[in-house]
Amino acid sequence: MGLYFKKAAIIGVGLIGGSLAMVLRQKGIASEIVGIGRGLKNLEAAKRLGVVDSFTTDPVHGVRGAGLVVVAVPVLKIAETVRNAAPGLEPGCIVTDAGSVKGAVIREVAPFMPKGVHFVPGHPIAGTEHSGVEAAFPELYIDRKCILTPRPRRTGTPSKK
Repeated sequence: MGLYFKKAAIIGVGLIGGSLAMVLRQKGIASEIVGIGRGLKNLEAAKRLGVVDSFTTDPVHGVRGAGLVVVAVPVLKIAETVRNAAPGLEPGCIVTDAGSVKGAVIREVAPFMPKGVHFVPGHPIAGTEHSGVEAAFPELYIDRKCILTPRPRRTGTPSKK
C-alpha cells in the first residue's frame, strides 16, 4: 500500500490543485480533502463538484491535522501563503508546491517551515489553457512528469553563507 493521508489540504483549488484533489480522492490517497482559498465562489464550486469535502478561507484552520498540504497558488504568492498557513502545520506533515520556480521558492519558504514539517518543492509539468476548479479533471497528470527538487541536507554546523 502506498502513502495514505487522513487529511489533505489543497491551497488554491483551481485547475492544478483541483485536479490533484480529484486524483487523491479517486486513488483513495486521502480520506478527507479540504480546500483552502480566498474566493468563496470558487471554494463553493469545488465543494459542489465533489472536488473537496470542505473548505475554508482560514489557512491555519485548513492545514491543521493535514498530513499533506499542496500549495497550488501563483509562484509570487507561495511564500506568503506558506507563511500564513505555517502556524497550523504539524510535525510529520509534507508540504509541496506546484510552482515553476524552485530556487527562489525554497529560499523564501524555508524560514516559515516549522520544525518536523517536510517541504518537498515540486513542479508538475501539466496544465491547459483553462483555469479554475471547473476546468479541473483527474486525467490532467496522466503521462506527465513532476519535478521534485531536493533541498540541501543540514548536517553538523550550519554554513555561514
